[in-house]
Amino acid sequence: MRSLDLTYALQDAAAEANVQKAVFAPDAATLATVGATDSDTTDRFRLWTTAGGQVRDLPHHPVMAAVPEAYDEDDDGTSAYSRDGRLLATDSWHEDRKPRVTVWDVHENRLRAELTLPDPVLGVSGFTFTPDGTRLAVAVTKSSGPGRPVARAVQLWNLGSGRQEYEIADTGAANLEISPDGSHLFTSAGERVDLAARTVERGVLGPGVIQDLEFSDDGSVLAVSLLQGTVTLWDGAGRRRLGGLSSTAATRGDDFGGRVAALRFSRDGRTLAAIVGDSKVQLWDVPARRRLGDPLRGSAGLLRALAFDARGRLHVSSSYRPHRVFDLAPEAVARALCERVGRDLTRAQWQQNVPDLPYRSVC
Repeated sequence: MRSLDLTYALQDAAAEANVQKAVFAPDAATLATVGATDSDTTDRFRLWTTAGGQVRDLPHHPVMAAVPEAYDEDDDGTSAYSRDGRLLATDSWHEDRKPRVTVWDVHENRLRAELTLPDPVLGVSGFTFTPDGTRLAVAVTKSSGPGRPVARAVQLWNLGSGRQEYEIADTGAANLEISPDGSHLFTSAGERVDLAARTVERGVLGPGVIQDLEFSDDGSVLAVSLLQGTVTLWDGAGRRRLGGLSSTAATRGDDFGGRVAALRFSRDGRTLAAIVGDSKVQLWDVPARRRLGDPLRGSAGLLRALAFDARGRLHVSSSYRPHRVFDLAPEAVARALCERVGRDLTRAQWQQNVPDLPYRSVC
């Protein structure tokens, strides 16, 4: 159904863009990037409208924190959208070197809140919005005093008042997910935080080093990617394991560094996408618990972010190309395969690439 050869090496080789960070809104309507583009080689923050490709700046944007570190990041924890795509949060620094989180209303193009994190906060690891968009959970590192190890904490900030409501000590990580009902926070350190009781359970979501977490839109499934190159599926409470998804890279021993990042569900929850390695995308059929073909090459550069829109199209941002969109509908895949192969597929090729449609001539 959705196996396409997305090879763009020749296009990307001529590109002058250098996107260092990227994050899509949940509906893929907007894209926030940090870096240079083909038309503007200045490293700066940009907001893209994916439907028409318009680019704009957000007002009052401070200096981005440690942009070069983005080359090695496997998470999007320090840039996040609210569930409705209206609010965008990023970490930032001012001349006073105090860590901050800035939040914009991207629909009205205005600053919504600026959170100055108090001492002894050293930096921000990650953050995520509550489902209603009124609060932001911020994972921070804190100084514990001379000669003592750095401490972790999660702080809940009210975006209306700009004030911290409370802090939960000894928890937090780069990737955070709050369940769609707002009851629990999950971290890539394998923690489940009850936000009402403010209690922490550790060692949840099974063994293994967690890279990323993502809820389906309806909250019924929590996907967790592990360092060994697999994805596990859990119920919405994160207590019952529903099954596992293996990647081609993991099963074939491909050299991809164990990276399975940027997990994203399609809007209907039936398809899961992830970046595997540097430049490929793996798709899975979630109900069938199977891979949809081999990993697809999304760029000759480093992939930064993924998202599905309401039509089921896959949006991709990479270091060389800020935005691409791929139509993954079976009919579109069949047409693309015909164009690339130049003839009708064999029945075996059809079954591998377009199993959701009955075999027929398309060329």
